[in-house]
Amino acid sequence: MDHNSVETTLRTMTRSTPRVLWNDSCSIAELSTSIEQNGAAGATCNPVIVLEVWKKEWGLWQERVFELVRDMPTAGEDEIAWRLVEEMSVKAAALLLPIYERENGRNGRLSIQTDPRLYRDPTAIVAQAERFNLLAPNMIVKIPVTQAGVTAIE
Repeated sequence: MDHNSVETTLRTMTRSTPRVLWNDSCSIAELSTSIEQNGAAGATCNPVIVLEVWKKEWGLWQERVFELVRDMPTAGEDEIAWRLVEEMSVKAAALLLPIYERENGRNGRLSIQTDPRLYRDPTAIVAQAERFNLLAPNMIVKIPVTQAGVTAIE
């Protein structure tokens, strides 16, 4: 069945109004369906979402987690987890890249959140934001609006 021929309420909205649908997940299966069936033009990723995706898609990520543990022998759980956040974000951003290119950057973005535990350290926030920005051309980096976050944004 051609999913593009199915006219969902969300797809009608994305075609007939100026509103843009964003998928609140970086799951490749969920995002693919949302793009194809509902006209999604963006997605978001954060640690909570990655944990949910990891639980649902353990079979897809299990081998990669073990590779990261093996390849990063001194890394702690946090570093491994943030690498997964990055990798899941890159895969999701790749799905959105054709939209980003077609719409000259107006849509087709993946929003990735900086580590909320850095909320008091503008230097660390900027360093992580700069790293995330380099992951794909269509990344948006979310920064907390704390005193340090505002300093980092400026």
